[in-house]
Amino acid sequence: MKNAAYSEYYLSLLLRFLAIMPIMNTSKFITVFTIMKAKICRGIAAYRNVNTTATAPYADSIQLTQMLFSALVESLAEAEGHMRRNAFEKKAGSLNRASKILLGLQDSLDFEKGQELAINLSEIYDYARRRLFQASLKNDLAAVQEVRGLISEIDSAWQLLPSVLSAPSSAIAS
Repeated sequence: MKNAAYSEYYLSLLLRFLAIMPIMNTSKFITVFTIMKAKICRGIAAYRNVNTTATAPYADSIQLTQMLFSALVESLAEAEGHMRRNAFEKKAGSLNRASKILLGLQDSLDFEKGQELAINLSEIYDYARRRLFQASLKNDLAAVQEVRGLISEIDSAWQLLPSVLSAPSSAIAS
């Protein structure tokens, strides 16, 4: 929903600039529009960062993990878009962010309590990081999509976890 609002705002700015374009030369128009676009993107990024930073101190471990997965899925989606547009520097940034999140998730695993599940998740995170590295080197969109699919499945489980934990124990057993 937020992205739609940003897109509408971005489009309205574009239309305003197009209205004044006849009185500007093309190079000046492109320069002004590029500056405006950069300011909007920085503002959106700052808003995202403030929202995450403000939420984190009040979140429990499940909510923090959900936030990490949301950021991970978002980074992978951004990387896909950057790959489609051949924006290599931005692609590298998104994949780097995704890899750091995967490392954070892997480091947070409790192998004593989680045992086999923790081992399996660690192997998945390790595999995902290797695939993202390959995707970055070879500009392999399919590899990023594969990782996004794997991570989305795990993310879905984390999104369901609070409702499963709050359900009566008899409902869980059935």
